[in-house]
Parts: sequence; structure tokens; C-alpha cells
Amino acid sequence: MRRAVVLSAMNVDDPLEEQPSRLAGDRNRELDRAAAASGLEWASLRASSFASNTIRAFAPQLRFGEVVRYPFRGFEESLIDERDVAEVAARALLGEADGILELTGPQSLTHGEQVATLAAVLSRPLRFEEVPPEAAAAQMTQRGMPAAFVEALMARYRRHLAGPQHPPTTVVEEILKRPARPFARFVAEHRERF
Repeated sequence: MRRAVVLSAMNVDDPLEEQPSRLAGDRNRELDRAAAASGLEWASLRASSFASNTIRAFAPQLRFGEVVRYPFRGFEESLIDERDVAEVAARALLGEADGILELTGPQSLTHGEQVATLAAVLSRPLRFEEVPPEAAAAQMTQRGMPAAFVEALMARYRRHLAGPQHPPTTVVEEILKRPARPFARFVAEHRERF
């Protein structure tokens, strides 16, 4: 049996300028279409935001204090542990899942709730301080992130402030026969990186 399994993203159908990963070289839309047109059995793993993105977003600040300054406290998403994505990919390669698979973590958390989870798991008195998007964008570009990527990230946040960007799905649980790993577990198992 020949199969194509591609790693894509939940925001694959969003406007291209609001897909930050595209500016980092990802071509999720093209991969999805190529897999579907390949003539092979295929699966597209449309993952929500990776839990490890919080390391890049929050860890540098946590090394210097107890305050996380970040925009859009209320932006909400269902972070997924990359290990769950890898396990689903293995099952898809074995023919146990196919088609479009929307993969999320088990819960939707705002930026503020993500920091509260970090505080609880790390046993630190962390607090979230919302900063204007312009100030956050300037800080990100000063740390070396490409300006176009940062602009797309801010556009993504603005666009999805009305509710969770990608509400939790049960796809991981259905395929793996166990719940997706929660963000608190990810933090506990990667505490040294925070």
C-alpha cells in the first residue's frame, strides 16, 4: 500500500498573509492539494498551534522575571503536543487514518490562561501583562524574528479574537484511543526549557 501523509496546519484555508508559518517557508496549502491529487491514499495532518511555540514566546521573558508581556491576552487556541502529531502520523502511515485530520490539544486556552498554567506547573508567581501589539511586534523583531512573520502573527491574533481560533477536536483521541496531552503536561515535561 502506498500512502502520502503530510503535515499541514489548521489555518491552511486562512488568507496566506495571515499564516505566519508560510513566511517561515511552510507550504501547507500546496502540500494538502498535492496529497489529495497524488492518486495515493492520503492523510493531511492539519495541526493547531504547537505547544512548543510557547517556549519561544514566553521562555525568554521567564528567564528574567515573573512577568510575561505579550499581546492579546484573550486570544484562544488549542495547543497540541508535537508528540501527539507524531503518533497520529505513524497511525496514518499504517493506514489507520486518512483524509483531513484536524489535530488539536484537548482544551482551548487564552494567552493569559497559558501563562496561568505555566505559573501553576512551574510553581512560580507568574503574571500576564498585556502589551499593545505594536510594542510586542517591535520586541519580537528586535529578538531577530522576521518582520513579515511578526506582522502575520499579529494579523492572526486580531482575526481570531472573537473566539477560539481552532476549538478542540476529538480526532487525536479517536485515532490514538487516549486523550490528547494537555498543555499542563507539556509544561511539566519540558519545565527546564521554561
